[in-house]
Amino acid sequence: MVRHGETAWNREGRVQGHTDKTLGEAGLVQAERVAARLATVSFAAAYCSDLKRTVETAEAVLRGRGVPLRQMAELREADHGEWEGLTYREVQDRYPERFAQFISMQGDISAPGGESAADVLKRACIARDRLIAAHPDDDLLVVAHSGSLRALVVALLDLPLEASWRFRIEPCSVSIVSMHRRGATLELWNDVAHLEPADER
Repeated sequence: MVRHGETAWNREGRVQGHTDKTLGEAGLVQAERVAARLATVSFAAAYCSDLKRTVETAEAVLRGRGVPLRQMAELREADHGEWEGLTYREVQDRYPERFAQFISMQGDISAPGGESAADVLKRACIARDRLIAAHPDDDLLVVAHSGSLRALVVALLDLPLEASWRFRIEPCSVSIVSMHRRGATLELWNDVAHLEPADER
């Protein structure tokens, strides 16, 4: 699992959600570095959300491989409604109580006009079931977003919804979940060693 590279809104600390931003200059560099990291890994298939930032990241990883890239709307970031485009500080200032409830997972709280974490988890469960049914024994590349990847790992590991906030995931980080008959195992999470310049490793 790979999170998309950085966009201008990521750099500015803006809520992005369904807003369809492309990778920024740093994000393009990150995408090339994660592509180099995964160059020797074989994938039977690849999936990403239908937003440009994940498509661009996935295409960098798959360049020259001949592996088809399939887009899944279920892998989209959460829809953050009226909060999209605002900085996180602006959201806290304008919606202090609602934002506090949102980040503490109280009930089914969302941005006005947006999705709750429970809504995103429902989508992630649909994606999980589709991927496992189609590829029971295959190695897959999944490129998505912080919110949808956190929801997906919660769905795969059969964890409670609240656990999603305990997973930090950086742009172009690499994570691995192995599937077994008895369930799933988290093998690697949020690995960003490949994003450091070689002389700093």
